[in-house]
Amino acid sequence: MALDIYVGGFARYYALEWENVAQKWAKESGTSYRMIAPGGAPQPADWDEVADAVAHWRAAINQGLGDNIDQPIDWDESHDAPYFTDRPGYDGYGALVVWAAHAERGSTPPDSYDVWYEDEAFIECCEPKEGQKYRAIICGSLWLPGSFEFSFALQDLVGQDVHICSNRSLKQALESLNTNTFDLSAEQRQEALKADFGEEPSLETLARFGLALFHDLATQSVTHHLPIIMST
Repeated sequence: MALDIYVGGFARYYALEWENVAQKWAKESGTSYRMIAPGGAPQPADWDEVADAVAHWRAAINQGLGDNIDQPIDWDESHDAPYFTDRPGYDGYGALVVWAAHAERGSTPPDSYDVWYEDEAFIECCEPKEGQKYRAIICGSLWLPGSFEFSFALQDLVGQDVHICSNRSLKQALESLNTNTFDLSAEQRQEALKADFGEEPSLETLARFGLALFHDLATQSVTHHLPIIMST
């Protein structure tokens, strides 16, 4: 299964009125594209029905957070709102969270990447704790527009358990991780997106790619005030 990162409204996302990078490439190259998923290809939801459900879900979040936020969490669900997407794959995402977990713990990351959920540092750091520097990277699975520093567990619109962080916290955590480990310039981040992985890429190469990709999308999310969704 592929892993895409989508920045945009939920209505567009569930109505399937967006293209992942593979769909876009297939369209531009004249190649056929078929999405394969357990239970068959996903079917588009009705945009207006999703937008209405989002409004109620968002209102419940704001009511629940109450005085813990300075202003209500909000974003644009209209047809005119833009969207952005890219594909880190599970290797790019997994390497990033493993790298962040070792930076959080102060340990030396392994040379090669296996699977993130079996890494000892990730297992130790995956539960939110007070004072975590990279919580938004390691623990987050849905990022909503806002400047709140805390995170919280909730069910998303389809009943899946997610851990919600703010998009600004994600961007700040990515920039802090870069400063404290890679120290990549803006130009070097763009080079990391084009790196030739080869047959056995190192953990560091994959983590650099993951950080660069997530930072680009987190920047779009903050600039346009839109959610960040991981799409499997």
